[in-house]
Amino acid sequence: MKIFRTFLNAALRKKMGIMVLLSFFVFGLLLSGGGLIQIYNFSNEILSNDIANASKGLNLFLDSKITDSKRIALILSTERDLVNDIKNKDFASLSSFIEKISQLYPGSYVTVTDSDGRVIARSNAPAERGDNLSDLPEIASALSGKVESGIAKGHTTGLSVRSGAPIRDEKGKIIGAISTGFKIAGIKDIPVQIKDTLGVEVAFFDGEKMVSTSIKNEELPYFDKFFKSSIYDPVLKDGKTVDYGNPRNISEMYNFIKEILFGKPYFAYYYPLEDVNGKILGMYFIAKDTSFYNNMLKRFTIMQFALNILAIVIGIILLLLSMEFFFMRPIGLLVKDIKRVASGDLSQPLNPVYNDELGVVVRAVESIRSNFINVIGKINYAIKDLANASNNLLSVSSSLTTSSSDVSKLSEINAKGAENLSTIASKLNEDKDILLKSIQGISKGVEDQAIAASSIAQNINRIARSIEDFTNKLEDVSSNLLAVDTKFKEMEKSILEKRSVVGAAIDMASNINTISDGIKEISEKMRMSLIPIQTIANQIQLWSSNVIIETSKLGEQGKAFGVIIDEIRNLSEKLLYTTNEISSNLNERLFNSDNFDLNFEKYIEGIKDLRNYFSEIEDFVKTLKDNISNLYQKFEKIKGEALGIISSKDIKNIETSLANLAALAEEDLSNVHELNRASIGVQKAIENLVGISKDTVSSTKDISERADKQLNEAGKLEEVSSNIKIKSNELEDEVRKFKI
Repeated sequence: MKIFRTFLNAALRKKMGIMVLLSFFVFGLLLSGGGLIQIYNFSNEILSNDIANASKGLNLFLDSKITDSKRIALILSTERDLVNDIKNKDFASLSSFIEKISQLYPGSYVTVTDSDGRVIARSNAPAERGDNLSDLPEIASALSGKVESGIAKGHTTGLSVRSGAPIRDEKGKIIGAISTGFKIAGIKDIPVQIKDTLGVEVAFFDGEKMVSTSIKNEELPYFDKFFKSSIYDPVLKDGKTVDYGNPRNISEMYNFIKEILFGKPYFAYYYPLEDVNGKILGMYFIAKDTSFYNNMLKRFTIMQFALNILAIVIGIILLLLSMEFFFMRPIGLLVKDIKRVASGDLSQPLNPVYNDELGVVVRAVESIRSNFINVIGKINYAIKDLANASNNLLSVSSSLTTSSSDVSKLSEINAKGAENLSTIASKLNEDKDILLKSIQGISKGVEDQAIAASSIAQNINRIARSIEDFTNKLEDVSSNLLAVDTKFKEMEKSILEKRSVVGAAIDMASNINTISDGIKEISEKMRMSLIPIQTIANQIQLWSSNVIIETSKLGEQGKAFGVIIDEIRNLSEKLLYTTNEISSNLNERLFNSDNFDLNFEKYIEGIKDLRNYFSEIEDFVKTLKDNISNLYQKFEKIKGEALGIISSKDIKNIETSLANLAALAEEDLSNVHELNRASIGVQKAIENLVGISKDTVSSTKDISERADKQLNEAGKLEEVSSNIKIKSNELEDEVRKFKI
C-alpha cells in the first residue's frame, strides 16, 4: 500500500488522473452538444417542412375563398333584378337583394356601386350611399370592364378576400360594379382547418393587429414573445419572410435550450399578405408546437447526463487500471527480474519500464546484467583459447618427437645418396667422352661433305671427278650416323639405369637450392644452343629460295632439282619449328626454376620437379637420337640418288644432290653440337646433385641435434598442457552455473 500511495501521489503530482477525468468530461460535453445540435437540426428541418406545407395549405384555402368570391361576383353581375334595380334606382329593393345574397353565402359581403364607383348599397354596413370606392383595385378593374380578385383592404371590411365584376345593361354598357368577398377577421374556419389538418397554429394580421387566429385564449401567453414590433417590421415594411426560433447567437441558443427543457416553445414563421398590386396589407403567422421534440431532447439530455456519469466512472476505472499497468505491474515485473538475475539466470533481458521513477532502477539492473553476460562471454572465449593452447602444445611435442627420428634416418639416406651420385657422375663423364668423340667424328665428316658440295657447286667439271670421293664420304657419314645411333642407344640405356639411381638420390635430398641453380644453368645453356640452330634453319630457307629461283631458269632440267630443294626447305621449316618449341619449353622450365621455394616444407616437391626435369633431358636425348636416325635414312636416300646420278652422268642432279647433302650436313652438325652441350649440362647438374647431397647431410645433422634438444622440452610442454586443461575445465564448470 505504501508503494501504491507513492506512485498515486506521483501520478496526481503530474495531474495525469485529473487530465484523464477532465478529458472524459469534455468528451461527454462535446458529445452532448453534438447530439443536441443534431437533434435541433433534425427537428428544425422537420418543423420547417411542416410550416412550409402549412403555408401552402393556407394559400390554397385563401385561393378557394378568392375563387368563391369571384364566382359570386360573376353570378350577381348578371342578375336581371340587380340590373333593373340599378337602372330604376330602387334602393330598397337593391338592399333587400344584397341581404339575401349575404345570407345565401355565409361570411360573405356584397357592395354595389354606380358607374362612378360610388356606393349604392352594401351588406356589411349601414346604407351610406355616396362613398367613393373607385380607389379599390377590384372596383377600378370592374368599372374598366375587367374581373379582378385577390386580397384587399376595404373601407369598412378591412383586410378581406374580394373580387369585383362589372354590371352591364342589355346593351352591354357598364352601369355599375359589384364587389363580393370575405373578411379575414371573419374567416374562422381557415385557421381551424389548417390547425386540424397540419397541426400548426395560424394567425392573420391586419397590419400589426391580429384579426383571426386558431390559438386558444389560454395559450396566447405562450406567444407573447412572438408578437413584437421588432418582428413585424421586416415583414410589413420589407415584405420578408421571418422565422422565429432558430438561435443566431449564444444567448438565443441558451434561451432556446432553456425553453426546450423548461418551457413550451413554438417554431414560427411570418409571411406577408399583398394585394394584386404588390402592396403589403398585413401578414399571417404560422407556429409549430415543438413539445414532441422537447420531450425527445429532454430524454436525450437525461441519457447524455447518464452517459457523462458513466464516462467519468470509466475514466476513474481506466485511471486505476493505468496506475496498475504503468506502476504496480512494472514494479512486480522489476522485482521478478531482479530475483531472476540474482539467481544467476541471465538468459532474458529485463522488461522495459517507461516510468521515470522505475526507469533508473531498471536501466541499472539491465546494465549489470549486460556487463555480466559480456564478462562470462569473454571467460568462455578464454576457456576455449586455453583448451586450444593445450592441444597445440601436445601436438608440437608429438611433432618434435617424430621429426627428430625422421631427420636422423634422412641424414643416413642422404649420405648413401651422395656416394651414389658421385658414382653416377663418374660414369656419365666416361660416357660423355665417348659421345664427344663420336660427335666430333660426325662433325668432321659433315664439314667435309659441306666443303665437297660447295666445291662441286662452284666447278661442275670437278663434281664429276669428285663423285666417287663424295660417295665414299656418304658411306663414312652413314657409318658415323650408325655409330652415333648406337651410342645414343647405349646412352639411353645408361640414362634409364642411372635415372632410377638419380631419382632415388633425389628422393633423399633435403635442400633444393643448389639443384635449382644447376637446372637454371643447364636450361640456359640449352636455350642458348638453340640460337645457332635457328640461325642455320633461317639461312637454309633463304638459300633454298635462291636455289629455287635459279633452278627455275633451267627449264625442264631444273624441275627435278626444285623438288629436292623444296624438300630441303620443308625440313628446315620443321627444324625451325622444333627449335622454337624446344626454346619455349626451356624458357618455361627456366621460369619455373626461378619460382622454386627454398623452404624446408617444399623440399619434397622440388625434388619431384628435378626428377621430372631429368626425364625431360632423357626425352630430349631420345629426340636427338631420332633426328640422327632420320638423317641417316635421308643420307642413305641421297646416297642412292647420288649413285643414280653418277650412273646417268647427270651433272646438274649431282650438283643439286650435293647441295642438299651439304644442307643436311649442316643440320646434323647443329644437332650434334646441341647434344654435346646438353651432355655437358647434364654432367654439371649431376655434380651439383653431389654437392647438394653433402649439404643436405650437414643440415640434417643440425636439425637432428635441435630436435634432440626439443625432445627434452616436449615433456615439460605436456605437463604444462595438462595443468592448463585442468584449470580450463574447472573454470568452465563455474560458468555453466549461469544461464545466458
